[in-house]
Amino acid sequence: MRARLGCRSHATARTGVSIACAVLSFVIGLGPLVSRHTTVFLVAGAALALDYWMFGEAFGQLFSGIATDPNSGPLLVLLALALYPNRAAALSVADPGMTQKVSSATPSVALSIGT
Repeated sequence: MRARLGCRSHATARTGVSIACAVLSFVIGLGPLVSRHTTVFLVAGAALALDYWMFGEAFGQLFSGIATDPNSGPLLVLLALALYPNRAAALSVADPGMTQKVSSATPSVALSIGT
């Protein structure tokens, strides 16, 4: 009888962690829709995706020798990076004259291939 109570409390703790992770995922996903600070939510979402990938998906079992795909963790981080705001674009919206200052201050490298 005592062992069953221990199992229930352990299962309840897992359920609490699962609910907390679900609520955190929901808040991070909803964040960019209700706030102008998307960077915070993109970084938090990428960090949470990496946590899920490490602890829940075991890195997609890439190191087991029988893995077929890395799961969704790296893909979610790539999507967060694709949505990450561009600093020059944000400056051009705030101050159109600032774009020339940023682009002229950024060194550019020309690649020439000679024969």
